[in-house]
Amino acid sequence: MKKFLIVIFILLTGIIFLFIITPWRMTFKTFNFLLSVLPVEVVDFKEDVIQEIHQKDQQTAFYVFRPASPDASLGGPADESKYPGMVVSLGIHPKGAEGENLQNFFQRLVQNKIVVVTVDSQLLKESLIDPKEIENLVEAFQLLEKQPYVYSNKIGFFGLSVGSSLAFLAAADPAIQDKVKYILWTGGYFDAKELIQNVLSKSFIYQKEIIPWDPSPRIQEVVEKNLERFSQEEKTIEGKDFIEKIKETTNRTELEKFFQDLPPSTAQLLESISPKTVISEVKAPLFILHGKKDQLIPFPHSILLSEMYPGQKIMVLSDRYGHVSPEKPTFKDLFSKEFWQVIYFSNKLLAEIF
Repeated sequence: MKKFLIVIFILLTGIIFLFIITPWRMTFKTFNFLLSVLPVEVVDFKEDVIQEIHQKDQQTAFYVFRPASPDASLGGPADESKYPGMVVSLGIHPKGAEGENLQNFFQRLVQNKIVVVTVDSQLLKESLIDPKEIENLVEAFQLLEKQPYVYSNKIGFFGLSVGSSLAFLAAADPAIQDKVKYILWTGGYFDAKELIQNVLSKSFIYQKEIIPWDPSPRIQEVVEKNLERFSQEEKTIEGKDFIEKIKETTNRTELEKFFQDLPPSTAQLLESISPKTVISEVKAPLFILHGKKDQLIPFPHSILLSEMYPGQKIMVLSDRYGHVSPEKPTFKDLFSKEFWQVIYFSNKLLAEIF
């Protein structure tokens, strides 16, 4: 009983705090949204989200649109009202239980009255990061703009992992840069060259110190596959040999020297998929969330983004996040500073979404 009363007191304190800084409707929307999307048991959502889905009930209807490029899956509330839109940029496509959790999350976004579109990418399914994905995201944004049940002035990007970086790059496109309402960045990379060095050297730089890091097998596979592609696409023997030397190097100092002398084609490709190259061209409010325990993309990438981004931004570095997904909240979390930072972060984000 005592714990219950403490929880109620803390929640009431948070509500009062949000009443002070925001309109009352957004206060309740924040708590409702967080309660609906926090980690829960996986539900059976059938097949992959990219497959044709025709599921209708009182809350949700899913429809699939397949323009020439990109193939896209779009879901929205079943009624004929207008709603805000969201392009969800997946990055490297999830598999297994992780994919099921993501499908469950999409359904919850739709139930919260958001029209969601995702892009089906064969390259990302193969763990390859390519500039073509940026064009696909721009087209997905424009697809939402055309829907009569979507507010064309309320469309933003929600990026997951590598998808955050691609979404940021898409938001810089002149065709949509003035229209993007917000960007939610969760666990993205800021500089593709630096990410490769992080993985190969198993380290990252934080506060001018080299910090040992244990990258997950998944991100090691991604880096390996992309380096292999760079090698295959190099037109000269010298270029191919150079990439092979990089693949075999683990010393950070040596890697930094290698990356200063990259073959022009590889250097250009890495720049084209690096958010740092378009930092001054994005205009939307930026919401950054990154876990300090992330073993796929080190959190200093988000710190650099926040430091260099000239526009409106809010960042939360979380002790409870690994890569993208948070741990389930516990009673003790109600007493943490981070808990209230996330509440404030979510409140500001929802004010942009809705």
